[in-house]
Amino acid sequence: MNILIKEVRKVKKIKPETPHLFLRLNNYNGYDFIKEHKNCIDKNGYVWLLKVGKTINRDFIKSIIEKNGGIILKSSAKDGNKFYYCNLLDYEIPKNDKEFIFPEYYKEFFDYEGYNLNDLKNTGYWFKISEIKEIDRKIVDSFVICNGKKPMLDVALYTRVVHMYIENSKEIEIK
Repeated sequence: MNILIKEVRKVKKIKPETPHLFLRLNNYNGYDFIKEHKNCIDKNGYVWLLKVGKTINRDFIKSIIEKNGGIILKSSAKDGNKFYYCNLLDYEIPKNDKEFIFPEYYKEFFDYEGYNLNDLKNTGYWFKISEIKEIDRKIVDSFVICNGKKPMLDVALYTRVVHMYIENSKEIEIK
């Protein structure tokens, strides 16, 4: 007897002008950033993603969560300039360290770069995400920079900007 099992995929419908955050992140020391974070999500249902460096507006992050937006990640040119959609759940680090789950390689990164986790809890930007889905260019084309409405793709592919405040110009579905 053949049993057909159909994978059920959630479809996330996103209204026009929903805020999102674009992040350019790099692999570290042979670790595949996307793969490592996906493994944590598969195991725990979520993962905390870290961004260090340039200031990110926390009020904008809060509006992303309130309006059901997300984070758009871009892989390096070496990894194909792929784009990924992440559901953003939270940005406030939990008090219970058992709930503060991040990829194991972060510890190596902290040691090598001279970071202290407790300091990074206060100075880094942490994002709790529940999934990472590759998205095609048609969806990516729907995102514009909030200030000026320039296509996000133009800036993401041809500059080294590390983050942008973006929104979708039309309704989109993430499958």
